[in-house]
Amino acid sequence: MKQIIFILLIIIPYSCSFQQKDELIPVNAKVLAKDYKTNLQAGNRKYRGKVLLVEGVIAEYFRNKKQEISIVLQDKNQLVGVKCNLIRSSKQITKPLKYGQKIKIKGVCIGFKEFILLENCFIVKATSNN
Repeated sequence: MKQIIFILLIIIPYSCSFQQKDELIPVNAKVLAKDYKTNLQAGNRKYRGKVLLVEGVIAEYFRNKKQEISIVLQDKNQLVGVKCNLIRSSKQITKPLKYGQKIKIKGVCIGFKEFILLENCFIVKATSNN
């Protein structure tokens, strides 16, 4: 019995040290777009599959046919936008969103198609523009 406990005390911490932690990567939408525009493969290595906290300006938001909400973060001078698909079950939009409003959104980066795409997103902070 002591041998089993001893082995478990060695194996469990060792195996736990190899588990990948979901690190939160804070990034501005402009920087994210620039990284992908500069080098698509490097952008994918740096961001794809990782949890990002993206701060940017709302350029567009809409609901699709399934009533899922998407928010596109993009400045006027930015060629590529960041499309954030909110978690479907969330009821997180309590106040109306406004174009030009600053917002922070957390989600998993899927990569680049016509936008930089984030899935399973939720709003962390939306500033009011008065």
